[in-house]
Amino acid sequence: RSGWQADAPLALNARLTGVALDARLAESIPDSLRRMWTRFQPAGIVDADLQLSHDGRRAWPEVTVQLRNVSFTDAERFPYRLERGTGTLKFLQPPGQETGELLLDVLAHGHDQPIKIDAHLTGMKGLPTSSTPTANPSTRPPPPLGWIEFSGREIPLHRQLIDALPAAGQRVVHALRPSGKFDFRWRCDRTSAAPARADKTLEMSLLGCAIVYEKFPYEIRDIRGQFTSRNGAWYFHDLKSQNPNRSTEITCRGESVPTSNGRRLELSFTGSDLPLDEQLWQALPPEVQLARTQLRPRGRVNFNARVIHDGITGVPTKPW
Repeated sequence: RSGWQADAPLALNARLTGVALDARLAESIPDSLRRMWTRFQPAGIVDADLQLSHDGRRAWPEVTVQLRNVSFTDAERFPYRLERGTGTLKFLQPPGQETGELLLDVLAHGHDQPIKIDAHLTGMKGLPTSSTPTANPSTRPPPPLGWIEFSGREIPLHRQLIDALPAAGQRVVHALRPSGKFDFRWRCDRTSAAPARADKTLEMSLLGCAIVYEKFPYEIRDIRGQFTSRNGAWYFHDLKSQNPNRSTEITCRGESVPTSNGRRLELSFTGSDLPLDEQLWQALPPEVQLARTQLRPRGRVNFNARVIHDGITGVPTKPW
């Protein structure tokens, strides 16, 4: 510290170990941080290194937090809780800057599978000066710029994950009744403070999954292929199911896009060397089943089918 006046410049270094992210800590943090606490709901233990410089008018922090077995969620955007989080969270507000930057390098677990989280965000709200006017609590600050990315491998499809999707997305997934595992990479990029400028993308690789579409309840197994999403539109790229013991093959492609009354799901199926078995007949419309009783066909077939479902909204009343 340079002098003992009230506005004397000072520098501070501190290290905190074994800090519990609990209700007592939540009650002690500033109101400006409480909204973030409520949104992400952290729990667990952290260590923290703090460097603080003060020029007599305002403080410039650099905080590095080491996560030790921390759990968290995003209650506003994707309420799926990740567990056993480790890694580093760093906030830096350089001297002279009104805002700071946040860097994340975290490894957490969902359904016992590792999920990597990386981020670099700028324009984060910094510490105020004594002359900074009090912000209207109902007014949100401009969103930070930068990017955040989640990625994982061999993630099983499970109820908690499906329930975290938006209602319209849940309806699509429930309609397909999927099972199996997947690799994924989700990324959000924002280069402008305008809300419409956030670019959200998802890349997913299916690893031997299965679906039973509710409008055509024929189970398609061992599906592999690519699924992508960009800003709310979903695309299915040549998803393929192949029987390793025969030449039977089913390919699916299509899309699910937002519409004025929900979502429009359109899928195209192509099949080759498919057996005319009981499972297939039960999936067909009643009028086709009636023809079966009259013609009694047997053998194997090739087929093309197209499914269109308009106005998918809400969540089904019966879970799968």
